[in-house]
Amino acid sequence: MNKKNPPKIVISDACIGCGICATIASEVFEMDPASGKSQVRADTDLKNLKKAEEAAAACPVGAIEIEE
Repeated sequence: MNKKNPPKIVISDACIGCGICATIASEVFEMDPASGKSQVRADTDLKNLKKAEEAAAACPVGAIEIEE
């Protein structure tokens, strides 16, 4: 991971709010109570990028992208 330009996690509008990402990587993702969809936690520092990558791979609609 490049410290000057850390990866950016993008959750697209395709998110269906299934919660798989928040279950796999609760350090990175949480469910937004207003929309019922996933969002990146404001306090995440992406120390566990591997978990975020696992969550992205598990997303049933491919709504999570990790831009490096």
